[in-house]
Amino acid sequence: MSEVVDVLEALLFASDAPIEAERIQEVLELDSPAAARELVDALGRRLDGEGRALQVLEVGGGFRLVTRPEVAPWLVKLQRSKTKSRLSRPASPGGRTRRDGRSSTRPRASSSLPSVSAT
Repeated sequence: MSEVVDVLEALLFASDAPIEAERIQEVLELDSPAAARELVDALGRRLDGEGRALQVLEVGGGFRLVTRPEVAPWLVKLQRSKTKSRLSRPASPGGRTRRDGRSSTRPRASSSLPSVSAT
């Protein structure tokens, strides 16, 4: 897997922001930003040709690896199942449920402090 297009795919996958052609050129030690754009185009053609669920888009002055709109229904379903599991944790009898899901039976701390008078 030493093909430069595979490395580009990994860079785009790992980045949480669009990557500019100049940065791709620098990281992959290419001759020019134009060479970086050609490589991005080659990756896009490969993903299209293989019918993959991912595509390369140019956004925000750079390139991103994103999912195709056709798979959106499954991504929505995944997100809903995550939300559902996060919201449906049962409370434990006689105690509170902590963020980590374990029960805590210690009483809640009072939010009021004893009053202190200045003398």
